[in-house]
Formats: sequence, C-alpha cells, structure tokens
Amino acid sequence: MNEKMSKTLFKASILTYGCQMNIHDSERMGAALEKNGFTVLNELKPSTDVVIINTCSVREKPENKLSAMLHHVRGMKKRKPKIVVAVAGCVAQQKGESILKEFPFVDIVIGPDGIDKLMDYYNDVKLKKSGVVNTEFLDELSYTNTIMTAETASKSHAYVTAMKGCNSFCSFCIVPYVRGAEHSRSITEVTDDVRRLVDDGVTSITLLGQNIARFGKDTGENFPSLLHSVGDIKGLKRLSFLTSHPKDFSDEIIKCYEDISVMSPMLHLPTQHGSDKILKAMNRGYTRKQYMDIIDKLRKSKIWEGLALTTDVILGFPGEDEKDFKDLMSLLDYAEFDNSFSFIYSPRPGTVACKKYGAAVDKKLHKIYSDRLNTYQDRQKEVAFEKNKKLVGKTIEVLVEGRSDKDPERLTARTDGWKVVNFDAKQNISAGDYVMVKIVKAHPTHLKGEVVNDK
Repeated sequence: MNEKMSKTLFKASILTYGCQMNIHDSERMGAALEKNGFTVLNELKPSTDVVIINTCSVREKPENKLSAMLHHVRGMKKRKPKIVVAVAGCVAQQKGESILKEFPFVDIVIGPDGIDKLMDYYNDVKLKKSGVVNTEFLDELSYTNTIMTAETASKSHAYVTAMKGCNSFCSFCIVPYVRGAEHSRSITEVTDDVRRLVDDGVTSITLLGQNIARFGKDTGENFPSLLHSVGDIKGLKRLSFLTSHPKDFSDEIIKCYEDISVMSPMLHLPTQHGSDKILKAMNRGYTRKQYMDIIDKLRKSKIWEGLALTTDVILGFPGEDEKDFKDLMSLLDYAEFDNSFSFIYSPRPGTVACKKYGAAVDKKLHKIYSDRLNTYQDRQKEVAFEKNKKLVGKTIEVLVEGRSDKDPERLTARTDGWKVVNFDAKQNISAGDYVMVKIVKAHPTHLKGEVVNDK
C-alpha cells in the first residue's frame, strides 16, 4: 500500500460464518487490514471500503447466507463502485472461479491457504487488475505467527492454529476437500507463537485443528507433547483445544487434563450420531460402544465433575430410522452433553454421501427429521439445564469477553469450561479481566452471576 493510502483511515467489513478456524482466519485478515490503516468492522456499513465475506461450506445454510449477502453487496457496489468485495473461506475454495461468473462484481476469491496474501490481492485490484482467484493448497502452513486485531487482543484470548486440513474423509464432510490434507506445525513453532502472545498479555489460548488429536502424525511428534509444552508457558492461565475426532482420542489426552494445571475442563468431541448403522455409513471409524467407552474413561477420571462436554450431531442422515434415532437419544442421556451443535443432514457437493445418496434431502422425510431435531434439542436443553443448576451457589473465576450483545448493561464472560456467564456491568471491569462471580441462576444455555470480588 502506498504512503498516501497508509495515512488514510479506511473501513473494512468482515462478515464471518462457520467454525473457529473461520473466525481465526478472519482475525488474521482483520489484523492485516488494521496494519494497513483500516478500521475493521464486523458488520456492513454504507461507509465501508472493503467487504469480506468469510464463510464455510460444511452445511448449506452458510452458502445460502453468502448468496443473500452478495445480492445485498451488489447494491452497495452500484452506489459505491470503488468498494473492494472479497469472498474467502471454504466456499471460496470450493467454488473458485464460478463465484466470479455468478457475481462478476466480486473482486477477490481466496481459499483458506490464500488469506495471508489478502493485501497483495487488494493492491492488485486497486491497480485495475481483473478479479483475483487463489484456491491453491499449500504443502505447509502459510504463516508462523498468530496475529490478531486490536479488539480480539484486548480480550486476553487467542486462537492458535496447530495444524490444518483433515485426512478422515467422513462421507458427509466437505472439509478435506476445502481445507486439504493434514499438515502440522512443529511443537517449537506453536510454543514460540503462544509464548509471544502470552508476553503480549494473552492469558487464554485455544489450539486449533480440524482433527487436532492427530497433531504431529505427519512430523513424528504428538498432541500430548504439544499440550505439555504449551501448558508449561509461564503466564498462561487457560489452555483448550478444538476439535478431536473420537477415533483418534487417546487415554494420553485424558491424562493431560489431569496433569496440566492450566488445561480448561472443556472437551468438544463430535459424535455425529449414536447408531452403529449411521456411524458406519458416515465412515466415522468408531462404533457407538467405542464412543461410550471414551465417556466411561472420562467419567472415571479426576476431571469428570467439572468437565463441560460438547458434541456435534447430524440428524436425518440417509437411512436413519426410528431405532437409529432412539440410539442417538440414549447416547445423549448416557454422555450428558453440556451442549450439542445439532443439525439436519445437508448434502455437500463432492462428498461420498452426496454422490451415493443424491444432492437433495427427500422432502417427504424432512418433516420427520425436523421433528426429531426438535425432540433432540429439547432433551439437550433439559440435560444442560440440570448440569448448569449444579453450579448455582458456587463462586467461579470467569474471563470477561465484553458487553452482552443483547443487553449492553450486562457483561458476558466464560468459565474455564467455556460456559457463558452474564452479570451486571461495572465501570472497573472490562474485556480481558478475570473476576470472581457467584452463580445465582442457571439457564440451559448460560448462567447468571454476581461479582463477589473484583480482581
């Protein structure tokens, strides 16, 4: 960017849909834009100069959001032709050039491996070059350091990518096709990255990987060693990770929860279903019993009482019958999930399931699947409510994230198990602070607290 540009305050709107990997990718793009004189917004404004839509393709809904948002941005571009419009993330990786054909006003299309070249592409567009498309996969991670926007850094929490890609090829999943093969960073590189962040004031770290339990399989290292190395960093208060595949989850990882003092008692362990028939059709690589065996080991461990266990669930996968659904419901009761991210199966073009079962869900069955989803979610709320009620009356340390989106008079924070706690705002408490709160009320999705000791 030239000197004149760098002294001008531009605005960039980054709209993010999808998983934590997408969120972190948006942080990286936002940080690059901030460095080049932009104010970064997470909403569209008439005054914006750059619009970036970073979206995922794991389900159909984010793709539909992309299409709807681009139709809206088309009008903005007509009113303000100099706006630079970019589409990033997994949908960009999957659709590539076809996005420019359908939406010719889009200037930049970049997959996950191209986001660190955002400013190069921005400058290319400003030099009147035609639409830029980069959906190439790199054989390594494209960066060595985590960078965050000023807003995210102030919250004292950071995502750090430990590995990228996935080799599992679950039949329903598009991730291996849009994020590529597994590539791990070295333990030294990740640890140095975290240490630098902690030196800058970050106290809570979440290590990221599509299947982080397989960290180091391609480099001769292993995930428990990474957890121990990061956990030893002085000044780090919380360490968590996302996401583990049950077929690769090990006893050694459970031991890390017991042995590493800063490990957050939270575990996201996607089951996807509770029926052996459906798990096999999904190519998940484990049985219902094997998943329940993991739950049994967790239940016998020292961490179970304080563990917040969450999962992902797909209902209505082709062939699911009432018995399969009952197996799923009984697994929910057995595992006592604190939360489930549950959805109706969405065919993803290019996946094995889409090729085998078709690109559309049988409309006659959709009502059945929708009813099952509602039944599952209602029961999940009951289970979560019962677990959250056990916290009422306890005093817990929470990390403040900022003002509540729904009520600016309240602050939102998270326990070390990543449960949401809302409490009345005080002028001397801000994002990034750790405070002690007494839990006074439980809800299925969050807790209400009262500050008992400002820190």
